[in-house]
Amino acid sequence: MKRTFSVRLFPTREQKEILRELQLRCAKLWNKANYILRQHFFKTGQIIPYEKLFHLVKNSEEYKSLPSDIAQALLKKLSESWNSFSKLKKLQERGNLPKHIKKVSPPKYYKDREENKTLPMNVIPILNPRSYSLGDFFFSFAIPKDLKEKYSVKKRLTILATYKIPYENFKLTRAEIVRKNGKWYVHVSAQVKETKKTTKRKNYASIDLGIRNLIVLAIYDEERKQIRVYQFKSKELWKEFKYWNRRIANYQSKLVKSGHKGSSTKLRKLYEKRNRRIINAIRSMGNRIVELLKGYEVKEVFIGDLTGIRNEKDYGKKVNKLLHNFWVRRKIEQILKDKLEEAGIGLVPIPENNTSKVCFNCKEGVKRPRQHFVVCEKCGKVHSDTNGAINILLKGLKREGLEWEKIREVHLIWKFKRTNKWVFKYLRVYKKDKDKLLVRGRVNNPPVRVALVSYSPKSSSAPSVRGG
Repeated sequence: MKRTFSVRLFPTREQKEILRELQLRCAKLWNKANYILRQHFFKTGQIIPYEKLFHLVKNSEEYKSLPSDIAQALLKKLSESWNSFSKLKKLQERGNLPKHIKKVSPPKYYKDREENKTLPMNVIPILNPRSYSLGDFFFSFAIPKDLKEKYSVKKRLTILATYKIPYENFKLTRAEIVRKNGKWYVHVSAQVKETKKTTKRKNYASIDLGIRNLIVLAIYDEERKQIRVYQFKSKELWKEFKYWNRRIANYQSKLVKSGHKGSSTKLRKLYEKRNRRIINAIRSMGNRIVELLKGYEVKEVFIGDLTGIRNEKDYGKKVNKLLHNFWVRRKIEQILKDKLEEAGIGLVPIPENNTSKVCFNCKEGVKRPRQHFVVCEKCGKVHSDTNGAINILLKGLKREGLEWEKIREVHLIWKFKRTNKWVFKYLRVYKKDKDKLLVRGRVNNPPVRVALVSYSPKSSSAPSVRGG
């Protein structure tokens, strides 16, 4: 498995000068190699492979001005960009180009045409871990001889750094030094040893992606005849998103009034902080889900496939903004896929056709008087997202019904202040009855501030909560 983690760099003033010089040299080599590729493509319609491109530029001044590992990594990065361009071009010719891509163009130059000067690249790629090393609070890598002499660097450029590697068995591969909003980072790729899927696990689960609930997780415990549902509410995240949107809008208004033109570092930082806050909550949710799945010995998870949910649909101004900006479905799916793969749990996409329109218990059509619950004439009332998640589970298991006696529906909410964790909000219980199959139990809904309790997945009883 390939994974990436970030290292934060804290370079001195001289070290920043070296990094900027390397960025400029990378841009010059990119422009020279890209010129050769573009001219050959416009004449013949074919792309020069990496091996031939390397021999064409290896004796140039631009190539020799960089360490070999950085120069080779840059040429490979350029070749990968041209290969991506070629694939998109073929999709365009077939009429299968994704709708979000409006134009297919070959890789561009790093150049300011008005002032006729080279613009520095934002990335310094390093091909092999032999040219860099990670130590306790430092990152070091090889630099050209002329820069060593100029800045009195003895062996390698060593920069103060902080990082955390979230993997146990891994092997470092490529790295990229990146400057983002005035800060320096290294994105390090690692080959992580894949966890083998164990045959001891016996249960199954399903995931339903929604709007009011980011994720609804349904776990079927066949031995105890119970369905445990965990709803991760998006309300607090949506509030956080709107808060940062207001701050961004206010600052944009100030920029317009002051007559500012061009990019703004502060504005980019506001966007970055908004995204970081949301992604942090999503990653925490992924960790919580993996813990639950391991505790219940789940070996495979079925996830609802919502491909095309946002295409050519109008849900109103507020919900459209939610779907196209805040609701980062692809990011959620990718984080879940990575974390489940590391835990050795399978993830299988399942079509969501009619999962919200029929009752999971009797397969009859349901009415939806309100958005958050559905009513079945035979079985009673159930939360709409719970109904959808269990229907996805049934589709994945290819069963018409499940033998169950009780459904425990746990609602979780993200708290930004102090905790920055998903905390228990309330519990709803559904039981089977002779007269009416779905009977809702009493809702235990204490204030969130007193509901910070631990809930062991191995326990079959409901969590004890203070308050009332």
